[in-house]
Amino acid sequence: MSHDALSTALVTGGSRGIGRAVARRLGAEGALVALTYSSDESAAKETVNSIETEGGRAFAFRAELGVPGDADALWAEYDRLRDGGRVINVNAVSPGTVETDIHPWPADPAARAHAAAFSVFDVFDRVGQPADIADVVAFLAGPDSRWVTGQNIDVSGGSGL
Repeated sequence: MSHDALSTALVTGGSRGIGRAVARRLGAEGALVALTYSSDESAAKETVNSIETEGGRAFAFRAELGVPGDADALWAEYDRLRDGGRVINVNAVSPGTVETDIHPWPADPAARAHAAAFSVFDVFDRVGQPADIADVVAFLAGPDSRWVTGQNIDVSGGSGL
């Protein structure tokens, strides 16, 4: 699926974990990716470099959400970037247990097995990966989701059922 209709994607928290996977996926789909980071500029640069190495276009800017005035600054940057393209319908994804670098538990085999048991897909015997979430976000950001709005999509491997 190509995101010809999606010229710019704003990915908050795009420097690590799920945000990084989303940024990379949307970049691979052809979107210009604007990703934010709150403090880890090095990780943001790594994400931008990985998108560019894979043939995409990206840049990062600092936006620490939760600090007074930063949401306004974020939207101002978004408005500056937007070129009249489709605004993504308002939807949400609810990931279940996802293995990212902010969680220490994957190193513990017992904790990992316990987390994997929450999935209804016993054959997978695994926890969610950032790419699992990015796949769904890519769908929601693309033209095939044009009639999907106001939905909370469960992306938990069934653990949220």
